[in-house]
Amino acid sequence: MTPSRDLRAHPVWLVDCQATGATPQHGALLDIAWCTTTAATAEAEAIACIDGSLVRLPDGARVPGHITKLTGIRAAMLRDAPSPAEVAAAARASLAAHDAPPVVVAHYASFEQKFLDSLLGEDAALEIICTHKIARRLLPELPKHTLRAVSGYLGCVITEHKRAAEHVEATITLWSQLVALLREREGIETIESLQEWLATTKARRGARGDHVPMTREVRLALPERPGVYRML
Repeated sequence: MTPSRDLRAHPVWLVDCQATGATPQHGALLDIAWCTTTAATAEAEAIACIDGSLVRLPDGARVPGHITKLTGIRAAMLRDAPSPAEVAAAARASLAAHDAPPVVVAHYASFEQKFLDSLLGEDAALEIICTHKIARRLLPELPKHTLRAVSGYLGCVITEHKRAAEHVEATITLWSQLVALLREREGIETIESLQEWLATTKARRGARGDHVPMTREVRLALPERPGVYRML
């Protein structure tokens, strides 16, 4: 029998992809970043190991204006970028650099899986865990479960542009804290028990406003007079 894998200690390959479309059939990979770490690794140490790059577009492909607005990536930035084959080789080397195959972790993993299958080949047979699915079940009190929303709730601020390396950095914080919450709230301590929990537990939705991530001291320090508040 294969021994259970400890959720805190087992290596995970955190990954984020940015692309010109929702699928490889309707878009091209623009930007990818990854990091092999564990939930028990110090965040600063994990962040220092983030790797990846921009990806050269296929001939004739372009970066739509709305994608440039979201990511800040322009076609000129991709002219000297590595080819998809070169990026694939680097990603495979990262995945193969450990005795135990790392579990792939991503937010909205169904999106990443499509591009990883296209980049690495479906025979790579990646085992993928989706932090969005975990957050929807574990944090129903949040009105949204986007990477920006959940990361902000857990104390990691993401800037406006959607870039892969920054999203992986946020996912490092997200993974570490979700693993701690899974153990505390659900008694989940292994990857096997997490996969079973995800398969058998439905996403929940809490009432809007039933939880405010604000300490009592901060709330009492808010001004009582009306005014204009800038959300930064």
